[in-house]
Amino acid sequence: MIDVTTSKIDLRRAAIHAGGFVGPFLGQSLAVILPEFAASYGITLNQAASTITAYMIPFALAMLGSTHLVRNLSPSKVVLRAFVIIFLGALVLTVAPSWWVFLAAFMVMAVCNAFTTPVLQVLIKRTTPDGQLGRELGTFVAIQSLGVFSAPLIAGAAAKYSWRLTYLLVAVVCAFILIVRLPECRAAETTGTGAKQRFSLAHTSVHMATCLAIGMGVAGMPFAVALLVGDRFGADSVAKGLVVMCGGLAAFLFSRAIGTFADRAGHAKVLLMGLAESACGLAVVPFVPALGLVGVVWGLTLIGSQAVQAMVTVIVLRSPGGTSLLSSVLAFRFFGSALAPILMLHVYQRSAQAAFLIPAVILLLVFTAEGVIARRKVLA
Repeated sequence: MIDVTTSKIDLRRAAIHAGGFVGPFLGQSLAVILPEFAASYGITLNQAASTITAYMIPFALAMLGSTHLVRNLSPSKVVLRAFVIIFLGALVLTVAPSWWVFLAAFMVMAVCNAFTTPVLQVLIKRTTPDGQLGRELGTFVAIQSLGVFSAPLIAGAAAKYSWRLTYLLVAVVCAFILIVRLPECRAAETTGTGAKQRFSLAHTSVHMATCLAIGMGVAGMPFAVALLVGDRFGADSVAKGLVVMCGGLAAFLFSRAIGTFADRAGHAKVLLMGLAESACGLAVVPFVPALGLVGVVWGLTLIGSQAVQAMVTVIVLRSPGGTSLLSSVLAFRFFGSALAPILMLHVYQRSAQAAFLIPAVILLLVFTAEGVIARRKVLA
């Protein structure tokens, strides 16, 4: 006999993970179909590329305060209302008659996603036993990685018929979330003193720097990896895409296991291990002698960075005032991703090795800062 209650709980947990898929998928959905997208609207390739920027900027800006703004509301209700708008926006994208209509809808969806991605993680925290939080957030990060690396594949395949089918898939996923709904979760009661809030903010500033470094040094560096394998090994666009995809695939496969391990070994310890792994990977990538090995090293680098993201999320959520500060911390990862092409492309044009070694050094600096925080907490 089927346990209806258990099935409903499982479906609602699946809806949380589906919500984690949508944001990253949308952000990467145009990356490989810019020529087709530009041709559809009669715009230049630069205008088409600016559509991605127009998504990322409002998303990151809204992330700065999204969890703080909704701290006194039910997380499940906030997310469901945001997905209603995203669902409608996805339908608009499938039929948008002009670039300006597409752009406006895309930007609205970006702002809404700032109220889904971090708030879903707050919801996970509120509905998960503390000893399983690392595993559940690791699973969530794995699904986000699936959104990142599957978007170019799905959008590229859809473009053979119509790139608009990509957004029909988004609408279907949103419909699933709205039909199944999410685990019920009431608004949190306001607790804690001002002193505790200040203490939390002092440590959170270091976590913000960590997210910025991971965003700029790893999440924003696929373009540099693609340039590197093209320049060093003469890789074509397909080979470049496969090498870059190794990172997202590796993160998808291992993020849940990392979260489970962190629940036993300690979240701060795994955070430091992830930073060290990412720094070492970046330092090695420009000197790897074979194309296939670049994919392996890049995959290990991404595993480290996803471990950092998941552990920062756990640590912030468990700190005083953490649920209202989470989106502010995670926003810096996206600011870092936006900065990487602007800053590191100029460095790469002068020295490919320096473009990877500089972020590696920055990661070692935040490794030191995070280590100091972890040590103080142990001694406290």
